[in-house]
Amino acid sequence: MKRKIILVVFAVLMLFLVLPLTAGYWVLYTNNGLRFTLSQLDRLKKIVVIEATGVDGAIAGGVRIAHLSIAHERVLILIDDLHFRVEPRALLLQTVLTDSASIGSVRVTLRPRVHPPTKVPLKFLPGFLRIVSNNATVSNAVVVLENHHEIDARSVHGTAVLTSHHLSVTGAHADGGFFTAIGSFEMGAADPITMSTDVTWTLQAGPREPWRGTLQASGDLNDLELRAEQHAPIAAQVTGRALDLLHAWHWETHITSGFIDFAKLNPAAKITASDIALDVTGDHAGIAVSGSLRPVSLPTGKLDIRAKGPYPTRKVQLDSVIINGSGGLRIDAAGVLNFIDTGPEIDLRGTAKDFRWPVVGKSVVASKFAAFSLQGPHLPYSLSL
Repeated sequence: MKRKIILVVFAVLMLFLVLPLTAGYWVLYTNNGLRFTLSQLDRLKKIVVIEATGVDGAIAGGVRIAHLSIAHERVLILIDDLHFRVEPRALLLQTVLTDSASIGSVRVTLRPRVHPPTKVPLKFLPGFLRIVSNNATVSNAVVVLENHHEIDARSVHGTAVLTSHHLSVTGAHADGGFFTAIGSFEMGAADPITMSTDVTWTLQAGPREPWRGTLQASGDLNDLELRAEQHAPIAAQVTGRALDLLHAWHWETHITSGFIDFAKLNPAAKITASDIALDVTGDHAGIAVSGSLRPVSLPTGKLDIRAKGPYPTRKVQLDSVIINGSGGLRIDAAGVLNFIDTGPEIDLRGTAKDFRWPVVGKSVVASKFAAFSLQGPHLPYSLSL
């Protein structure tokens, strides 16, 4: 009798031991276990709705998901061709750990607010869960802002850590075709979403020397503070803010530089300047510039400049140019500046008050008031008064 009791107890203990191990093995190492796990994600629907199709493989052996949709009140994430393998031991610490996960494409769409703000804190994940992805790669990534503006990048890789309140990406490298960025990025679950970044960037515009610099940003999607420094092909320091990024995005910056050779930006622009301090603002329609500089290659002395127009390309439309010089000189003009191979082609028309040339030194030409046009495909230009 005693022996039978011992055998029954032993059988019960083995049952309690074997059943969890069998269930764990079934969940981690079988395709049905993977599908069962994904079906349990419905329990998260108060925070996020996750739907997966084209599922194959096993959690610990390697998973392929053809299409994955993650829908949150403020963001929609669509992922195609997802491959990953989960480290089983990390699950004991409530951590989903993957190494070398890969994504064919991801599209992140920021959604406008549907419900009024609440005092309930925004969460990326349930508080008990943590996701770590080491050396993840994304072949193509698109972020769509609420104003439908798209930010594209390809060949993105780095290490990401996602918790209920934070997303951090370190060792990140993004290639957008004409630009590359290397550094770190953090995003916080708040309303509006908080962001910070510290990157080194390169911008390749055509066959000329690439632009290189650094950028630090911190704040949120309503007010993001910017600090940047450009190292090549010109040296300049930039401070400013990016504002209302989700809706009517616009920006304002202050640019300073001791010396700029504009020929490094475009060989046709044979102009140099020093003591540069400019305030530059812009939105989707164009930019406005105001400030001062001292042309080195022209006898003008220090000039106060204001100009505005659409975003500059090889052909720049100047809607308004105002130049204030010493001795009461004021020039009001508008026109077109076209950077062609032989030099900056110019077609500028306007009026001048207390005009003289040269502006500094002994004047050769002087007039209290004059209407003028400045035209030509290259230096020297044709000046008509």
